[in-house]
Amino acid sequence: MARDPYEILGIARDATLAEAKAAYRRLAELFHPDRLGSVRDEVRAEGVRRMREANEAMRAVRDSFGRPLRATGHDRPAEPKGKRPPAPSRRRTTTVGEAGIPERPGAVTVGKKAPAPSDTVTAAMARDYDVVLRTAGEITLQVRWSGRHAAATLAALRNGHRIDGIIHQVEWGSYEVELDGGATRRLLCSVLGDDDWREEPVEVVRGAIRGSTLALGDVVDLLDDALRYSVLADVY
Repeated sequence: MARDPYEILGIARDATLAEAKAAYRRLAELFHPDRLGSVRDEVRAEGVRRMREANEAMRAVRDSFGRPLRATGHDRPAEPKGKRPPAPSRRRTTTVGEAGIPERPGAVTVGKKAPAPSDTVTAAMARDYDVVLRTAGEITLQVRWSGRHAAATLAALRNGHRIDGIIHQVEWGSYEVELDGGATRRLLCSVLGDDDWREEPVEVVRGAIRGSTLALGDVVDLLDDALRYSVLADVY
């Protein structure tokens, strides 16, 4: 990178990772293509350039904290010379509504929701998807994971978001929903059409086995229907 990533993000060199993420999101609010759909072509092109620059800066800063930006499953393999790989299949991601998750009484109906976000643009502009699952109220369990399941969870929350629904947009690229154990299980099991995600590693951030790694499927199976859980999905 030609420019200093800290300069691009507008933060001091001793800034924390949380401060870097906040600065990145402020830039995304200004330059993400989802925000520039109705502007002139030259303005949109400049926004794309600035967003790409911000992504590279955020990647460099996160690398310095030992947390690489590119999530597992998003690295493109080298393309053999003279041979074009087959087009990727279009996997359909289940939405929150299709997962059976209720909306708050009085929620805005479909057709009055906010403009649908572009999952394709998000996938092209960012590479780190992160989900944090924790018990609501007193935190007795908190886990996090990345990869394609996290990307699919974010897509479900983004596309299921309603102005007066139970899914809250915390800030750009960050959505949270609080559900009981059964609804949480339905959401996490429905976002991908296969069971390969059950083997994805999950980091235990808080709990009796803090610091260990579990399979995502084991975490889902441990959810207690009598408890409530927060699911927070981010993209960078």
